[in-house]
Amino acid sequence: MAVRLNSQIAKVVLMVALLLVSLQGFVWHRLLQSHHDQGHEHPMLAGARGLSSRRETIIGSQEDVRENNNNQQQQQSRNRLPDERRLHRRRQPSIEKQKLSLNIHPPKVATARTVSPYLKHPLFEGKERLLTILHEAHFFNDSAAEFFQDDARVEALAKQLPSWETVTNRLGGESPVIEGLETCETYQKLVPPIDRFLGVAGLFATGTNLLASLLVANCQNDERIRAGLGAGVRWQVNWGKHSPARYRMENKIDQKLKNEIFLPVVSIRHPYSWMQSLCRQRYSTHWFHNAKEHCPNLVPNDIDRKWFKFVQKYGKRGVKSLYNDPWLSDNLLDTANFTLDSEVVPVRVRYKSGTLYHDSLPDMYNSWYHEYLDADFPRLVVRLEDLVFHAKEVVTKVCTCMGGSVRDDFNYITETAKVGDEHIHGKQEDRTNMIKTFTKWHAENRTKNMTSEDVAYAKESLDADLLKMFQYSHPSKENP
Repeated sequence: MAVRLNSQIAKVVLMVALLLVSLQGFVWHRLLQSHHDQGHEHPMLAGARGLSSRRETIIGSQEDVRENNNNQQQQQSRNRLPDERRLHRRRQPSIEKQKLSLNIHPPKVATARTVSPYLKHPLFEGKERLLTILHEAHFFNDSAAEFFQDDARVEALAKQLPSWETVTNRLGGESPVIEGLETCETYQKLVPPIDRFLGVAGLFATGTNLLASLLVANCQNDERIRAGLGAGVRWQVNWGKHSPARYRMENKIDQKLKNEIFLPVVSIRHPYSWMQSLCRQRYSTHWFHNAKEHCPNLVPNDIDRKWFKFVQKYGKRGVKSLYNDPWLSDNLLDTANFTLDSEVVPVRVRYKSGTLYHDSLPDMYNSWYHEYLDADFPRLVVRLEDLVFHAKEVVTKVCTCMGGSVRDDFNYITETAKVGDEHIHGKQEDRTNMIKTFTKWHAENRTKNMTSEDVAYAKESLDADLLKMFQYSHPSKENP
């Protein structure tokens, strides 16, 4: 009896609970309907909807960012192509990646960086030209005004810079020297615009890296750009930048290109400065010498003969016990046909295309450049010194010779590029080295470690016509 009663009570309780739930739902519905009719939203519902709204906002913003990034990537991808037609989408050689758009050169923006008001600073009288070059190379960073407010820095810079008169005395004149401009018309007639290439060449230690950097950063073949084929500027000619001109048709770096379509741009350097540089880094040029005691050594003396006898007696082990540096020891171990009877120090040069022998370093210099100067194909020869002091003018004339165009806002190179033994561009310390480079050209002792016999031999053996062509003179007391 009791069990039946409990069961009935449980049923009643369940029915009441269901009734209450139904009633509560009805009340909520009426309440929400009432708020809706009055244009309001229930606070609890508003709170819940606020959380949802914030979540949607966050998700939406993330999607907007992703969409924006995708759009930017797509736009950047489109901008890499040369024009709206985008006819050629093939991969370009790495050397020309930076030249795939006609609009790669950003427009100049007027800033407060101008150095013009300070060109009349009394400490820079006669040095205005160098001050302008430093400004164009962004030496003063964001503001020349800020720099010139620091008297200590201004005085230090003024002391380091040579006068322009000193520079021109060293260079042999006010204007840059470019040999071969008369061949530009011939080159443009022989090679169709879309096939034209500039390629760099030059002896070791003559600024080929700087020349290539300047050309790549500032010059482009517009016809090739429009066709999506790259800028038409290579770091070296297709037969190798250090190879003599005789190998022009015997060697190929890029098998797909004809060597004849390259316009060689050859760098040359003052021969005495060049020989001094080789003493610091000889590359694949071999001649018997002790770089620390007698170099450049054109005419052997007692020092050379002493070391030759030492090598003959003690050999490789003896030399390396004194000089652990492989470069220093190799200079002595590789005699390059030198003997105790040699009247001058002979030279052997190993190129990728072959090995050549010369009577001396001056003979090597004469021979290498005459092969290009006497060639029957178009070519240009520019001076390394002009790449430092007349970079914009030289690059403009070279680029025009090919039929190309030069960027309006000339780039003095923001990456490091060797100028002999200096790195003159890039970070602030590299830009400081640009000043050292200016100083170097007028302060360098071009006959350092040379004997009077060496200097006399150089004057006799270096080709006088070659030196005159590039306004190079033999060192003197007035111009060492």
